[in-house]
Amino acid sequence: MDRNEFKFVKEYQGCWCIPTLGDDIPGTLHIDNHQIRLELFGNNIPINSYKTVDRASGFAFEKDAHKKSFNFHLNELHCIAATAFYNGQTRLLLEVTSIIVSDSQSLQINNIIGIRIRTQLMDRWVSDYIVNCFHYDLLPDESNRIKMIFTPNKNPKLYKSDNLNVFISLGLNWTTPTYQGYNFTTRSFLNVNIKEPIPFEKAFEISEHFILLFSLLWNNNSSPEYVEYLSKESSFIYKQSDKYSYKYQDIGSTFIATDYSDFHKGDLQLILGNWIDLLNKQLNPINTLFETMSNEHMSPSTVIKNYVTVLDGLTEKIPVKSDGQIKNSKTRLIYDQIINKIESNLDAIGMSKDELTQLKNGVLRQTTKDISLRISTMLNLLSDYVCIRLEPDFCKKAINTRNFITHSRTQTDFMYLKNQYWPLSHCLKKLALSYILYTIGVKSEIARKIVRVISMEN
Repeated sequence: MDRNEFKFVKEYQGCWCIPTLGDDIPGTLHIDNHQIRLELFGNNIPINSYKTVDRASGFAFEKDAHKKSFNFHLNELHCIAATAFYNGQTRLLLEVTSIIVSDSQSLQINNIIGIRIRTQLMDRWVSDYIVNCFHYDLLPDESNRIKMIFTPNKNPKLYKSDNLNVFISLGLNWTTPTYQGYNFTTRSFLNVNIKEPIPFEKAFEISEHFILLFSLLWNNNSSPEYVEYLSKESSFIYKQSDKYSYKYQDIGSTFIATDYSDFHKGDLQLILGNWIDLLNKQLNPINTLFETMSNEHMSPSTVIKNYVTVLDGLTEKIPVKSDGQIKNSKTRLIYDQIINKIESNLDAIGMSKDELTQLKNGVLRQTTKDISLRISTMLNLLSDYVCIRLEPDFCKKAINTRNFITHSRTQTDFMYLKNQYWPLSHCLKKLALSYILYTIGVKSEIARKIVRVISMEN
């Protein structure tokens, strides 16, 4: 398998082995935008004997002129359609949770020592670095001909620790001259070398975390084309179905907010190190953030609930300064009006001034664990870091909106309306992303390129 040139195609035709059904069953593997399906045609297949198959394998060819062949290992297949014809032939359609592509029929998925992540966005990110490798000169005594010299730069090194070595490997391909001239294509890969072999589950987790980091730095949550895992014995490419990984993005974007040249020497070593430290401390809210960002089929109300949960987790230990008094003008006004009524009738209700003071302290005291106070503190930290244009009562209104969605309380004026849910969700997402960028040490000028403006008007 030519790893540098590999691309998934939409259909692979071949023969498939399913332990409960039989060997060498002809069929086609379909790889759609959000689903992976296996369509089988066979004779006398027992279609009523099962609904789910743990695994299957096969050898199949690309359904195009190239006819490249691969070994496939399919995981967790669910039957969604079955048709039996009068002559004993059967058609089965099965959804596939994930697939593994390799050169070998026998597969060893553990003892992983390397990961290679392929995405076109990486090509764009390092394009300035690659363009500098090309030089042009006129050929001697032939002014109408140009000589092009390509001197490759070293592979950019991003991060190194006792157990991980992260770098970008640079590939290049070209076509022979046409009426348009030469055509050069870059193929860049994010590589993670691992000193001590680890199980596939751990390697998959590491690859996901690096994909998340670069989606953050690029402001583009598109999935990579594929991820390859390497052991000392072999290598394989693993792909999940969007349906079963819950990643739904209907429109892919090639926009990236930053370039490799935006980061100075040593910046990425610091950022990747801080990212790994942050994952060790805040894995759950970060996973929730990116799971929500990756699924465009969620309703705005669900997105708001998720993002408030993310901010709650990220700010759990943020240092909060408070004199213990509620400062929100509208909430404070309501409490003051109630307390004033009580104070003017102390004798009638039999309450002493000391008891009134205790009541004031209990009602008007704001705990430093209050989520709106923690998010307000976070906003103050970010005020000079990124561009924020939010109303003073944003935090309280956002939390009240989440509480209304979650607890179905009576709607009040001090919350956002339903037609404001989408801009609210985008603000909450950008606040979470900004705080992560701030925490892992991304410079303000880069963070502003990534996040742009945080405003309810966007």
